[in-house]
Amino acid sequence: MIRRAAVALAVAAVALGATIALRAERIVAGEDASVRVEVAIAPDVALGDLEATWRARLRGHPLTIELAGSGEPGLVVEVRVGGVRRSDAERVARALDQRGSLAFRWVAADTEVARAWYARFRDGVRPGGVRAEIDHWSGPDGSTDDYYLRGDDRQAVLDALARDAADLPVSPDLELMFEDIQPPDDDRSRSPYVRTYLVERATILTQADVAEASIGVDPYTSRPQVQLDFTRAGGRAFGEATASRTGAKLAIVRDDVVASAPVVMSAIPGGRAVVTMSVGSPQAQRDEAEALVASLGGGGDAAPLPAGLRARVVAIDDEPSPPWLPRLVIALGAGLLAWLLVPVLARRGCLAARLR
Repeated sequence: MIRRAAVALAVAAVALGATIALRAERIVAGEDASVRVEVAIAPDVALGDLEATWRARLRGHPLTIELAGSGEPGLVVEVRVGGVRRSDAERVARALDQRGSLAFRWVAADTEVARAWYARFRDGVRPGGVRAEIDHWSGPDGSTDDYYLRGDDRQAVLDALARDAADLPVSPDLELMFEDIQPPDDDRSRSPYVRTYLVERATILTQADVAEASIGVDPYTSRPQVQLDFTRAGGRAFGEATASRTGAKLAIVRDDVVASAPVVMSAIPGGRAVVTMSVGSPQAQRDEAEALVASLGGGGDAAPLPAGLRARVVAIDDEPSPPWLPRLVIALGAGLLAWLLVPVLARRGCLAARLR
């Protein structure tokens, strides 16, 4: 009787070990998924160039690419990305359509055309919320006044310039750019708006000078930020450029939008720079940081994508575990439990029989 009980307990222990092992295998290996993304592209875009950039950005993940159909005005490509977590599906989609262009360019402050715009638009608010304002900052060599326009969106500003300042064009060596300003998430009294920058066309660094990008946290504000590690040549050029223009604003331009424009207080050696995220909710800031890191994931090997790509997640499929993995885990777990428990239970059964 006792021997039968011992055997039953041993069998139960082996079954329990197998169950625990199988559950552990599912927990460890069940996170991986295959994400299917449809990307709309223009008909003149070279699919081979896209594939090279996608593989650089999603290095380490298997990709399969095939033509899904055609639409207006171009083609639809289905990209299947394997070995990702389900929660990272949207990040994968952003890596497939974010342009990934990055440029460091000097802000041209207190220009003649900016002063002329200010004089023309300072008398009130135009349609689209367009009005003139003054930007003031202090640097190591004194203070600077700059003039800019703001509006509800960039099209409103462009329409106002075309309507009321067509005789005040931007000089060929400068470019009109915009920054999207998001009010704090807890301030519902303010609405998002855009502001203008006049930026020098000469570029100091681009995404090709970035060796690595990673997400960090600003120690003072706890906001997400992206740390850029430049190549050796890029770091040297960045240090020399910042040493020559202390007190000026440096526009960090991502996908043709000014992400931020900090004042350079001193030379920045060491081959590193930090991009702070625009004001908004913590989740929006995190999403913005992840999008930038994803688009720069290949460093200098990842060329910018063409403008106008649109990606959307169409399916997330769980990836089956390799067939040998659960069997191996179960066999090891069950064997270990049996090796530990069966001899002990058998000895107890024999001892109990002798005592009878």
